[in-house]
Amino acid sequence: MPPTHYLERFLPDCSPGRLVPGLLNISDPRLGPLQRESEMPLNSLVGPISWTMTRSSERMTRSDWIEVCGDRLRELGITNFTPLEICDVGRTSGDTILQAPDLKLLENAVKLIDILSWLREEEVTAPVLVNSWYRDPDYNQVIGGVGTSMHITCGAADVVKVGYSPNQVADMLERHPQSHLFGIGRYNTFTHIDVRGMVGRPAPARW
Repeated sequence: MPPTHYLERFLPDCSPGRLVPGLLNISDPRLGPLQRESEMPLNSLVGPISWTMTRSSERMTRSDWIEVCGDRLRELGITNFTPLEICDVGRTSGDTILQAPDLKLLENAVKLIDILSWLREEEVTAPVLVNSWYRDPDYNQVIGGVGTSMHITCGAADVVKVGYSPNQVADMLERHPQSHLFGIGRYNTFTHIDVRGMVGRPAPARW
């Protein structure tokens, strides 16, 4: 169910149990991610309202993503990571444009943020820079990512901790109490970290 504040921003007169005349005529393009789940005509419904998120985030603009994701991060007290670090909506590779993730995938991003926040404080506190986080399937394919990439789930990031080598960062992550749930990849210029074991995938994984 979308956060109440999300519904209130776009549907200020709508709340569960209320009649919403003319709801079908609302034309705000930001309503793309919201879909009504009911077999009854919208204009005649006077009962509890059920909402689901749909995979229509390709209609979410960069500014919409910053606003909606930013609100969610602030609600959770997350200040060290931003919506555009999670997904740089509008980035291009050739003719392919990176699209915003389904909002339900933010749950995976929050799991990863917990790990990255821990990494930020480990040994000496230093910024953790994100090279790549979420990739939609089309964008992931174009840049050569594997079809099962954890980046598609919003649960993986390629990162650099300022002042540390990729191997040192990987060694830090190995010391995390939940490292048995991680995927950790060591590369020349960054470290890959994902939370595969927290989202039902086999873990651990190392390369």
